[in-house]
Amino acid sequence: MNPVLKSVIIFSLLILAGTRIYADGIHPAGIKLDGTIGNSGKLDLPGPDYEIKAEFGKQTGANLFHSFEQFNIHQGESATFSGSDSIQNIISRVTGGNASWIDGKLGSTIPNADLYFLNPAGVMFGPNASLDLQGSFHVSTADYLRLGENERFYAMPQTDERLSVAAPAAFGFLDDSISGISLEGRGEISADEWDVKSSGLAVSEGKTISLVGGDIEISKGTFYRVRKTDGEGNPVFQQAVDENDNPIFDENGNPVFDLDENGNPIQSIQKISPGDIRAPGGQINIVSATSPGEVTDKETGPDMTCSEKGSIRLSDKAVLDSGGGSIFIRGGQFSLENSTLRSETSGDKAGGKIDVQADTVSLAYGAEISGRTSGSGKGADIVIQADDSLSAFGANSEQQPVIIAAETFGMDKDAGDAGSVAIVSDNISFSDGALISSNTYGNGKGGEIGLNARDSVSFAGKRNQGIITGIELASLESGDAGSLNIYADTIFFNDGAFVNSTTYGSGRGGEISLNARDSASFSNSIIQLLTLSGEKDAGNAGSLQIDAGGISFDRGGLITSNTYGSGRGGEISLNARDSVSFAGKENEGVITGIDLSSRYSGEAGSLSIEAESIFFDDAAFVNSTAWGQGKGGEIVLNARDSVFFTDSIVQTSTVSDEDSAGDAGSLVIKAGKISFSGATFDSNSYGKGKGGQIALTAETITCTADSKGKPTRIYATTVGTSENAGAGGEIRISGQNLSFADRAEISTSSLSAGKAGDIVLEGSHIEIVGGTAISSESNRTENGGEAGLITVNADAVRLSENSSLTTEAKGAGGGKINVNAGNEIYLHESQITSSVKQGYGNGGDVAADSKFVIMNNGNITANAEEGDGGAVFIRSENFIRSSESRVEATSARGNQGTVKIQAPDLDIADS
Repeated sequence: MNPVLKSVIIFSLLILAGTRIYADGIHPAGIKLDGTIGNSGKLDLPGPDYEIKAEFGKQTGANLFHSFEQFNIHQGESATFSGSDSIQNIISRVTGGNASWIDGKLGSTIPNADLYFLNPAGVMFGPNASLDLQGSFHVSTADYLRLGENERFYAMPQTDERLSVAAPAAFGFLDDSISGISLEGRGEISADEWDVKSSGLAVSEGKTISLVGGDIEISKGTFYRVRKTDGEGNPVFQQAVDENDNPIFDENGNPVFDLDENGNPIQSIQKISPGDIRAPGGQINIVSATSPGEVTDKETGPDMTCSEKGSIRLSDKAVLDSGGGSIFIRGGQFSLENSTLRSETSGDKAGGKIDVQADTVSLAYGAEISGRTSGSGKGADIVIQADDSLSAFGANSEQQPVIIAAETFGMDKDAGDAGSVAIVSDNISFSDGALISSNTYGNGKGGEIGLNARDSVSFAGKRNQGIITGIELASLESGDAGSLNIYADTIFFNDGAFVNSTTYGSGRGGEISLNARDSASFSNSIIQLLTLSGEKDAGNAGSLQIDAGGISFDRGGLITSNTYGSGRGGEISLNARDSVSFAGKENEGVITGIDLSSRYSGEAGSLSIEAESIFFDDAAFVNSTAWGQGKGGEIVLNARDSVFFTDSIVQTSTVSDEDSAGDAGSLVIKAGKISFSGATFDSNSYGKGKGGQIALTAETITCTADSKGKPTRIYATTVGTSENAGAGGEIRISGQNLSFADRAEISTSSLSAGKAGDIVLEGSHIEIVGGTAISSESNRTENGGEAGLITVNADAVRLSENSSLTTEAKGAGGGKINVNAGNEIYLHESQITSSVKQGYGNGGDVAADSKFVIMNNGNITANAEEGDGGAVFIRSENFIRSSESRVEATSARGNQGTVKIQAPDLDIADS
């Protein structure tokens, strides 16, 4: 023979001999004893229904041992173990060096006996494989089965072999050459083809299935489709959707259905995936090892001493279903692709656990891990521990995202609570359509969700493609929603990723706690706390607390805490070691910020921010609005160093004419330094509710225009037609150095019968320059509310460059202005005025008290048009006034007012 050809043939034979996972069509056939156990010698058993009798092996105590040279069951074949009722464990091995192919029925007639099947060359389950056992089933490619504490049953025959009476305790591996195990389902079949007894690997109630070997692959899950019906057997029709996949409704609010060619509604189709491995109320163990060591089954799940672990892959709609029992995954790399781990319970028995431990975990393309309950039993807990990383990403072809769900559907009073979700890893990543859900659809409580990463937790969606990624905690009835806790070095939500805590009924919304040792950032993402029920006993929204080194929201990052019913809005607390920042994109129409709103009787949520520095920039906002009877939310910002607002807005409002209208919330900012540049602050009352207070406290406070010349504005307004309209809110600004420039506006006003709010400025040095206007106004022409009181307390007060302190009334009495300065009041081309411009109200009072009062082309007036003039009181040790300056209290048609100047040193200059 040609030497080259001979070499090729030998090499090919070696490759074939080393092949342990066979392609379809070349699987070996038959079952043959190897003669090492029992007295039957080497024996080919007759098929296709192989009877494996006890006398073919050897019974020792409660253990029945068998040894085979080959073991294969093809489609349409069966293999059945038999023996006495005293047998508890059937322990079999395959020693011929070829993988086993099981594509038929593997069974036992021995009551409740567990079957252990060892083949170190590999085991393959075909699409027609099934089990007919009363006990548990354990299949492994291990080198030995440890019995008791020290004895072993080896997969390869040993000299002077002793068979132990001890129960199996562990699977053992002697080297790193470990063969794999595979299972292939049937894919899509018709509903008529499904037979629970002849499809997939299934054991009896409460029993266990174990696959322990090298790399493990489970693929091509079995499923079928049926027409969907509701709980009463009525057909469910397919609702039409628009180009954005939103459901379509007609003008009466009724759903619009898709129609067939005859104009009839199309019934929805439901996919049923019964499970390729099923252990109802029992346990499923999938363990992959690639180095020496043992695998022991403990109460807490399989325990491994193997230092290296292999890969476990479920793909193409594969399903492991423990029917409310437990599923344990142990490996190096675990991949779940368009496949499912399911432990769902519907009775009074509590669910078990879905427990995944691996170096890396990948959940992809519509993968699902489900621990739902619809009965009185608690749902299964879901625990995923990935030493290196966990990544979840991608919807499948049917647009089903990856989902990890711990939910409860029970409607009874004693409905079971949902289980918990706990994920621990170095890095946790959810993207492109991946969800975690802890919802309660009935009376049970939602579960706790905990994510703990040594490095990072990230959620990234694809908002422009309608692909959602995030975390959902919802209560639809009386059960409280679940909670969320995230711990990591960095937390990142991006591009449409979300956290949603919503209550639709009387249950309380979920509590959210995010803790980042370094930073927490949210870009084009939303955290939402909602209560949507109008019932009297509606549940309150959940709460949000973020603690981090730095916290940032940008490019559409939002926090909302809203109540659309009688429930109270959620509390929001942001705490940063360094900074908290909110940055929008005004030129792109992108808003970033926080919304706290109450739409009906429920109180709006509150906001607290504490940090070294706080930044709001480029159209960032905070809004707290009470649209009904509920009170607006309180806003408190506390910075150890600085607070900066640039081109941003803060608004607290109440909007209601109801007698029981809620008051607007207050705004409180405390810092070492407060800087406003082109910022707007509004506290408004549109109806009978009172306006909220704005209180600013810092050592230094500056209000300037932004780079485009937009001034800073601080408003407190009351608007309404009712005679019982609410009073406007107060503005109080306190610090050492206060500076108002670039046409800044600080104003309280009343367009109703309600009194305008007061303004209080307190500081050591107060500078009001550059056309700044500080005013309190009553603008209603009839029965208007009074203008507010302006009080300025400082060591030095300087007004220049056409700036002003004014109170003005049109249909009411003028307000009062009190300026008290320990050392100096200086007016340069500026004014302090209290006036009534329409109606018959009297002018207000102006009082100035300081060591020096200096007026250089400045005015202090208290005038009226129809009513009497007001009063001007000046008390000073040194009163200096230029000739262009005016001090007056006049009336166009009424009595003149009063001007009193108490100054021992009076100087009226010529210029």
